[in-house]
Amino acid sequence: MRPVLLLLVVAVVAALACHGPHAAHADAVQARRTARTDVSRRLVEAEERVTLRAVEAAERSLDPDAVLAFIAPDFVMVQDGRHVDYDATVEQIRSTLPTLRAFEPHFDEILVFVLDADTALTTLIFRDEVTDADGNTLRMWGPSTMLWLRRDGRWQIAFADSDHYPVDDVTDG
Repeated sequence: MRPVLLLLVVAVVAALACHGPHAAHADAVQARRTARTDVSRRLVEAEERVTLRAVEAAERSLDPDAVLAFIAPDFVMVQDGRHVDYDATVEQIRSTLPTLRAFEPHFDEILVFVLDADTALTTLIFRDEVTDADGNTLRMWGPSTMLWLRRDGRWQIAFADSDHYPVDDVTDG
């Protein structure tokens, strides 16, 4: 009878351990961690949305350095089916933005996927209106996906995939 009694006592102690005050404490700790994680995810998502609006403003300013501040030094992109590295991106931005009369970017249908406190993936539909120095306007739209990394407190794009489709070509000038 003693082994049976011993097994019963062990079973009761195990049950209490799983459902007793220690388990309640563990559940409370886990609930606090989950709540902190949810808050952290919402904060990162909000930061990303603000950062995307700052990218729009930088592009609108036609200031290459303002735009390049959002591009990570190890950046790579697939643009319209072609791989473009950091150096080519810098050259494209520095040679194009100063020649424009206006650049009106609009990011819509933004989704933010928080991967961790310093990494996020965004998808969006961009709608751009670009006017060159002669007044010719090109309207484009397309999907864009970006991998963002927070480095030294700043969000930067490490990878992007964008496709550009013309809405129409309008000659205003």
